[in-house]
Amino acid sequence: MGRLCRLRDELNVSCSLSLTHTLQVKHNKRMHSNMIGDDADAIGDTEGGPDAAEPPQRHMTEKEHNHELARAVMSKKAKRLYDRMQHGISKKKESAKKLKQKRESLKKQKE
Repeated sequence: MGRLCRLRDELNVSCSLSLTHTLQVKHNKRMHSNMIGDDADAIGDTEGGPDAAEPPQRHMTEKEHNHELARAVMSKKAKRLYDRMQHGISKKKESAKKLKQKRESLKKQKE
């Protein structure tokens, strides 16, 4: 278990470092495009056209966005480890939820 915790900590550190770097690069690109004046939102090119018929996409929260950026910069090995960790966490939550429901149903039967 200690090895898994160490790997998780290393993953968190490396993801946060590469995430900040990715965000800085993205911010610099945005600032550069604003200075040049290429910003499509400022020009108004986003309205109409072939993309107007598509349904609006759900906007990701900042936390989801950061999570996706962090996953994008992970190595394949780190992604697999992270996915396995998430799978284990979700299975634990699922089993805890089942036991809680079972406990509540038994409680109702006693009453």
